[in-house]
Amino acid sequence: MNLLLVAALVTGLFQESAPLVPAGVINAAQLLPDHTYLIEDHEELQSFVRQVRARFKPDAPMLVGDGTVETDLADRNLTVYGSIEGHPWLQKYAGRLPFQFEDGAVTIAGERFKGKRLSVILAMKHPESPELRAVVYASQNVQNLVGINAVFHGPTEWLVVDGTEALGQGGFPVTLSRVERQLADLDHVLNKLAAVHPRTVKGLPPEVRKRAEVARGAFAKPLGDLEVWSHLAAVLAAMGDGHTGLRLPGTKAGLTHEFLWLGDDLVILKAPRKGDLQPADQVLSIGGLTPMQFLDRSRDWFGAENEGAARVRCLSILKSEEGLRVLDVLEDGKVAFEVQRGDERIEAWVKPGGGVFGARFGRRAQPDYDKVANLAVLPIPDLNPKHANKKAFEAFFAEVEKQGITRVALDVRENPGGHSRAILELVSMIRSKGWTSFGSVWRTSADSMEQRSYEMPLGLRSYPGARQPANPIGFAGEVFVLTSPRTYSSGAWLPVLIQDNGMGRVVGEAPGNAPSRPGDLLMFALPHSDLRMHIAFKDWIRPDPTRDPASELAPDILVRDTLEDALAGRDRVLETVRNLD
Repeated sequence: MNLLLVAALVTGLFQESAPLVPAGVINAAQLLPDHTYLIEDHEELQSFVRQVRARFKPDAPMLVGDGTVETDLADRNLTVYGSIEGHPWLQKYAGRLPFQFEDGAVTIAGERFKGKRLSVILAMKHPESPELRAVVYASQNVQNLVGINAVFHGPTEWLVVDGTEALGQGGFPVTLSRVERQLADLDHVLNKLAAVHPRTVKGLPPEVRKRAEVARGAFAKPLGDLEVWSHLAAVLAAMGDGHTGLRLPGTKAGLTHEFLWLGDDLVILKAPRKGDLQPADQVLSIGGLTPMQFLDRSRDWFGAENEGAARVRCLSILKSEEGLRVLDVLEDGKVAFEVQRGDERIEAWVKPGGGVFGARFGRRAQPDYDKVANLAVLPIPDLNPKHANKKAFEAFFAEVEKQGITRVALDVRENPGGHSRAILELVSMIRSKGWTSFGSVWRTSADSMEQRSYEMPLGLRSYPGARQPANPIGFAGEVFVLTSPRTYSSGAWLPVLIQDNGMGRVVGEAPGNAPSRPGDLLMFALPHSDLRMHIAFKDWIRPDPTRDPASELAPDILVRDTLEDALAGRDRVLETVRNLD
């Protein structure tokens, strides 16, 4: 039988008995987008709910009676009003509801309450799509629900009401098995992805749902921590952007060799000790995996917007022992390598750990002024405000002017990103008739407001790239931006701004981000593991969006790495700029 079909069947069987709580507090569920109201066929209740909807979600669809089960609602968050006996949707899932009514009493979260006009308000998982939520207002007598929103509720997972008097509230106990904890973490990933990412407003992409179904099938049995990570990481990586993913827990050192991709070949650039792998060795296999098999396997776990980024990201998994275990290349605490050294094929067993190397060209922090070549180089290895700031940039250009240099190279080849304001300050120091900054699309959610400490209307808001004022007295010479696939996040803003605004030329290899791409991430801890995920909540739009779609920024002057240059410590990108007429 087809494996995907088996996974789907297992998933369906397991979901049928999966618990619908805990699902977070009522307020969080109510703030989610794409709600549909499901109402019992009761005239007075319908009239009341229409008033509630008009106030909070006026555009939300409203289904009544049999329509609540005749419509496909698998991709909608729900708000449900009704009695168990009179509401078709509540009847359909009666066996899974986390509360039970009996004459004059209701039991929820292990507590029993008595009263004459009992109702419950709670948040639970969508029975068909656990990453979504349903807010339920239920009672034995539907008349009890008319006006129920006047009762204060929201900051807890459930509330019991007798008429308009709150009898009790709280959270659902978490007594989950290993399998249930795995599934709860998956639901949390999908829920946050659906609620936060700017590209999931209309639902999760098909590839994300496909990988989630595979994970759900695998989670039908208890798995080890790293197996759980691999499945959850694959779900997030399906978004295809580098700012959305699951951090690999890495507490033990892995391989500390420095590797370099040259086309489809993987070579050793630096080795921490003599005796095993040596610089210039061409890797034929790692733990039995060819370099391309290793690359393809890592694609499942790390989102990347272009090929250069994918190759940089895959090497990170070799840096921790946990990463080596996920790859399944550790045997008796060592990794088997097969390499080509000249005419000789060599097998070596490498033990993780050892010295640590920095970036290929080092974290150069000092500018270089070469009057003979008429070139000043400003290394920007990161965007730490302590040394990448307006004052430092002004000092650089002041020295350039003092020495009469008319060409500058802004080097962001090893820049992983950081505070984007520094990049905007740098560009503003170049002479121009005005230039356009990045535009953006923000997804405001309860999580973004909490983590960024601001309040805005929920949903998407678009901001076009702002036109920046002219600078008639800024640096008027030639500007070059040096880039590589390791140029990332806010570091990759600089070449895009310079090229799109016609202010200079980009030299080297394409940066590790698409020119327009998601960014500005929120951090989340999964509820039942030590794993942490990050999800982008903005889309950055390049200054010249007419050049999209593009997965990478094409350099004006393409200069690729070569093994000879790397081993000799030769900087061909910078040499190319020096030798330009």
